[in-house]
Amino acid sequence: SIDLIPGTKKTVASLIDITPMKRLNNLLKATSEINELVARENTPEKVLKAVCDKLTSIFGAVVTSVMEGEKLRVVKVRGTEFDLLEETINECPASLKAVEGRKVKMSLEELTCNKCTSKPHKYVLAIPLLHEKIHGVVLFHSDSEFNNEEVALLEKLSENIAFALSSYKIRQDRKRAIEQLTANLIAFDRSADRLRNPLAAIIGAIELKEELGSEKIMEIVDEQAKKILEELNRLRKEELNTFRLTEEIINPM
Repeated sequence: SIDLIPGTKKTVASLIDITPMKRLNNLLKATSEINELVARENTPEKVLKAVCDKLTSIFGAVVTSVMEGEKLRVVKVRGTEFDLLEETINECPASLKAVEGRKVKMSLEELTCNKCTSKPHKYVLAIPLLHEKIHGVVLFHSDSEFNNEEVALLEKLSENIAFALSSYKIRQDRKRAIEQLTANLIAFDRSADRLRNPLAAIIGAIELKEELGSEKIMEIVDEQAKKILEELNRLRKEELNTFRLTEEIINPM
């Protein structure tokens, strides 16, 4: 705004930099769109790719990753074409701290590794995807510092994504459990038929013991007992598969 100084012909101007406000407004719009996608999308990787697509225009670069075992696997990168990112993400100081369950803000001077992007940015923000456990990490790179409002919005967005990832895992585990139980029922039904035949053969041989003789009966019993053992081993294998699946659902890593 510009105005005259009373009693003079001089003017005074007042300038306000609205760049942070514009970035915050853009972030509000982007996070709203991503949250809508989180609510309706059943594929976690599509959500994490959308995070990169929608937020890279606001920040310099965005990297989304998920936990696989004890390491991070990069889902998508925007804002850099650095080839070694898949290897270096697990060595990044910011992401390593985020995997411990806390957000991390670092400046270029604090970073001990500048391999995450081909063009290092001045600031890095790492936020864990945390819901009951760490599901992944999102890294944001920017040439301007992250303010408190931006961090709060990104933290809330990360919480929503983590909840969606957890829900997806539960749905997948439930689907696998139903599939395993269905397979068990089919296996038990088939096993009943497989066990019925050798048992009938043994009973029949015993009933004809006077005609067949002890040696022939023992031969039949031995042969049919092997079939029964084979079927029981098959059932045991399905039992172990069910046990392992139950352990994964009850005690997820």
